[in-house]
Amino acid sequence: MSYHAIENLVESTILIIERSNLSIEEQRNLIYNLYQFQNRFDTSYTTLRCFSFLEKIGYIKKLPVDQHPDYKSDPEYFASIEENWIPSNIDQADEGDVVFYEDGFIFPEYGSDTWKRLVEEGKWSEAKEEPQEIPALNLISTGIELAEKFKDKSLMHDFYLAFLNAFFEFDISSEDGIPKYFEDWTNNGELLKLRELFIQHSLLSIKKKETEFEIPSRTNELGGFPTPDEKAKIEFLMDSKKTVDKIYTSYLKNKKSLENIAENVLTVENYVNQKIESSDYSFLSYEVSDDLNTHKWLCFKDVKTKLSNSRIFNNITLDVEFSSIFIDTYVQYDLLMKWQNVETSTKIENAHFKTSLFELIPYDKEFEKKLNVWGLWLLPLKSKDQAVIKSLNEFFTIADNLDGAYLAKIETEFPEKFFSKPYHYYIDIFESEEPIEDFILIKNLYSISLLFIYKLVGEGKLKEALEINNQMEERLSDRFRESIPWYKKHYLPYIKAIKKGQKPELPQFFQRN
Repeated sequence: MSYHAIENLVESTILIIERSNLSIEEQRNLIYNLYQFQNRFDTSYTTLRCFSFLEKIGYIKKLPVDQHPDYKSDPEYFASIEENWIPSNIDQADEGDVVFYEDGFIFPEYGSDTWKRLVEEGKWSEAKEEPQEIPALNLISTGIELAEKFKDKSLMHDFYLAFLNAFFEFDISSEDGIPKYFEDWTNNGELLKLRELFIQHSLLSIKKKETEFEIPSRTNELGGFPTPDEKAKIEFLMDSKKTVDKIYTSYLKNKKSLENIAENVLTVENYVNQKIESSDYSFLSYEVSDDLNTHKWLCFKDVKTKLSNSRIFNNITLDVEFSSIFIDTYVQYDLLMKWQNVETSTKIENAHFKTSLFELIPYDKEFEKKLNVWGLWLLPLKSKDQAVIKSLNEFFTIADNLDGAYLAKIETEFPEKFFSKPYHYYIDIFESEEPIEDFILIKNLYSISLLFIYKLVGEGKLKEALEINNQMEERLSDRFRESIPWYKKHYLPYIKAIKKGQKPELPQFFQRN
């Protein structure tokens, strides 16, 4: 949200307040709350824009600095002021309120600590009453109604847009009197009043060029897989066609579906645990994200073939938000372990190759129907558990049939076919804007470059190896060099060693984290 838009909203409202028939006390209090709202955001100091009117109603004063309540006790402090903001109480400089200072004058405002002290000293007699907080919802509705009286349609829109943006960006929350749960929205007078104003005046029917505010899109807000509670709130604030009763009915239905999802997540958890236990894979770990959305199982097995003795990892992931499950397969390959002079490890970051298991399946129109747009297997988590189990049976049948396929692919491709293609072939692939159609064992140019350098060094071709290093260095940004630990910890020491004429072991493959 543009914070200049907030500043201009407040200024425009003050200009209307000046024309209103509100009492001076009401004007002062409303303006105080408007500036409190503005101060929630990263806005500039704008009070002086409307100085003449604000001074007239006793909201602000322009006083010589010697009128500051602490001036007499410490005149030397005030003689050395260089900042525009000075403490209201210099004894509480680190934690107290501040007052604006400019060219030998202070500008205390109604409701501030300086105002309180000046009232106590009898120096602000025209505005003695304490400001009364206007809750955020009430303030927005008041702004809309005030703008309506003066037929300022643009300002009406802006007030509602300011509220929506603040709500979606969490600048307004339950701490401001907005009920935390949607069920309490349906009988909240202020929210119902705001919705009535939204519908009555079509407050979202506005073009981009007519406002400084962002205009939220209901489609975009709903496209982020909101919870039933979040979805109902979005519809309440942005859908003028549905009644509150209809939104509430839909909310209850979605909430029931969510309960089914929670039960089915347990079904998936038990199924996967049993699947791993009954397989020839060894269980390594099970992790759940803090928001309970992502569930990950990691398992491994050692596979000995005529060509290799490698370790395969399966990382099974359930994504509740996308109602999907997928498997990433990793391989720690024995030839590369020999080049690195390391033993097999249970750390997945020591694997050399990675792929999504379903990437091994040739395009099949019927199979694609079972995947979402991201290529993940769709699970009917909102359905009965029998449907979930049926889908899991089908998913793991396909996965079982692919077991070992990735390792076989690696053995076919590496090292002969991999190195049979020149280095610039891989550069062309990663620089191309076209989709990658060829099967690529390693999906980053950093590890590919590393392998070519290692091979050339082994063949005694140091000049060619350093040429590849130079090509890669030209592609790297300073930010990459500083922020990617792999570069400093593994790659750079390796290059320094070969420049000294050494033939060090192959370092760890590229990792972003």
